[in-house]
Amino acid sequence: MENAHRQVRIGIIGCGKAAVQGHLPALQHVSDAKVIAAADLDDQRLQRAADQFGIPRCYHNDSQLLQDPEVEVVAVCVPARFHLQ
Repeated sequence: MENAHRQVRIGIIGCGKAAVQGHLPALQHVSDAKVIAAADLDDQRLQRAADQFGIPRCYHNDSQLLQDPEVEVVAVCVPARFHLQ
């Protein structure tokens, strides 16, 4: 049970409405989760989300976030039309 209280480290792709009004506020109430990284193509939107939710790592695209070895789980919070099909 050594890892019983270890937090899962989460990365967020997309810092728009879905992330800022839904995912990020909800994740603040999950004691076993910690958002450690975020990525967004819009630098201002990315910085606002990082400042508001205390996200330490900011990336300018999803590829950079996905290469972060500390990120264990990724939430894709972009509009459905931008999801890979």
